Amino acid sequence: MLATLDVLIGFTVVMLVISFSVTMLTQAFNSLFNLRGKALLQGVGSLITLLDKATLEGSANTIARKLLTNPLVARRTVFGGSDLAGTVHREELVKLILFEASTDAKLKSTINALGVADPLAVLSAVRMAELAFERQRPDIATDVRSTMAMIDHASSEFLARINAWFDQTMDRTSELFTLYSRVGTFVAALLVAFTLQLDSVHLLNQLSSDKAARTALVEAAIAHPEQFKPADAPASLPSPVDALKTIRDDPHLAELAQLHLIDPPAGPGDWWKKLSTASDPMARILGILLTTALLSLGGPFWYAMLENLLKLRPLLAQKEERLRAIRQTTQAVDYTPLPGALPAPPPVTPVAAAPARAVASTVPGSP
Repeated sequence: MLATLDVLIGFTVVMLVISFSVTMLTQAFNSLFNLRGKALLQGVGSLITLLDKATLEGSANTIARKLLTNPLVARRTVFGGSDLAGTVHREELVKLILFEASTDAKLKSTINALGVADPLAVLSAVRMAELAFERQRPDIATDVRSTMAMIDHASSEFLARINAWFDQTMDRTSELFTLYSRVGTFVAALLVAFTLQLDSVHLLNQLSSDKAARTALVEAAIAHPEQFKPADAPASLPSPVDALKTIRDDPHLAELAQLHLIDPPAGPGDWWKKLSTASDPMARILGILLTTALLSLGGPFWYAMLENLLKLRPLLAQKEERLRAIRQTTQAVDYTPLPGALPAPPPVTPVAAAPARAVASTVPGSP
């Protein structure tokens, strides 16, 4: 029983270490394709459409792209350019729309119809009001000053619609980004699992037969479980080059390679050779797909699993030691029947053998 638990602990540690690589690749995908910015683009486009669906439905995404690539909020790319902003505050969005209305005829006519006659004049009045609030009440937070200035100088049906729909739209945007991240996680898990040809079934069998590797993983997990804790999301997403460098320098992956639990291929030819020379290539592929599904669960899932298994191990270890001591003892065991159990049968008394001629024979002619 304890050996089975150690196999599960070792398997969990391997999944947890590999999940770190999956997380790094997922963050690199998010940075490379700006998945957060693309989700926000759809959210802002929907919000602009709600201002006037008949007028802005066809050009809402174009307007949203202009707003999110404004230098005030745009995200800087690794190549020095600008990309879609990943976040935008409500007051920032209102100011960007007022500014963009000065050059976009459809947007300006929509805002005029919603109670803002001169967008640039309103924007200027809002800025001056924020400056006045900062002078009078420097203790108030910046977003509060912006909100108060908007209410005082941009109060209109336009502002009412933005304020009423902004939070709900951002909630849906977060859900869309979560979906994008899950897809990215699955792709990263598939890439890592196939690159390493990590077969979960083969890994379990290997941990069951390789006591040295199993013991090394369990001892490392017991001694320092915090070293396997997933790291918090970084303030800035890593570039693909930085992500690959971090994965390459990961000491935990090096330890798994030393224990022969993973075998990174030296190149495409080596990768194909390992797959083609497997005893059952189709079973290997199915095992890799299973690994992909398990890695998609994420590092936090496997860390919680490791914590639960480590809490259970001391109890099983104590039970195993007690049973081993009982099996190895040479002392007599005092057996006491449980209440309600059937009584033990009485001892059997051996019957003495009868004398050979204890009874006289009645057969005629006998002596």
